[in-house]
Parts: sequence; structure tokens; C-alpha cells
Amino acid sequence: MVAEGLVSEAKAGLEAAAAGDPAKLAALAEAAAEARAAANRWLDNVHALKAWCGSKFGEGRGADLDAFFEAQGLTEAVDYL
Repeated sequence: MVAEGLVSEAKAGLEAAAAGDPAKLAALAEAAAEARAAANRWLDNVHALKAWCGSKFGEGRGADLDAFFEAQGLTEAVDYL
């Protein structure tokens, strides 16, 4: 997933900068925290959209909605970071 890739990239940058400049390390740590928060916010929005679609298009279409979101890669295995 894209968010996990961003977090992994930020962690790799943190490790590379560990022996370097403390200010750069602090900036990378802050960027990693912001990336994690953004990924979790994105997932909140996906869940809100799924709930809205369920209420807008009726309860009888739940299987269709689940199939749509799963086809987009948003299975039950997707979790917060």
C-alpha cells in the first residue's frame, strides 16, 4: 500500500540520518509522524465513504459495496498504522 511505502521510506531515512545532523533527524521524525497521521486520516475517510454509501444506497447492497472496496484493494486486512 502507498501509505506503508511512505512510512517505510521515512523510517529508512531516519536510520540513515541517525549518525548525522540532529536537526535533520528531528525533521525526518516529524515527517514520519505526519505521514502516519495522513495515512490513518485517509483510512478514516475510506471508512466514512463506505458507511455513507451503505446508508445512501440501502442495506441490501452491502455485498456489492464490500465487493467494490475489495476490488480496489481495501480488504478487511487493511488496518491503521
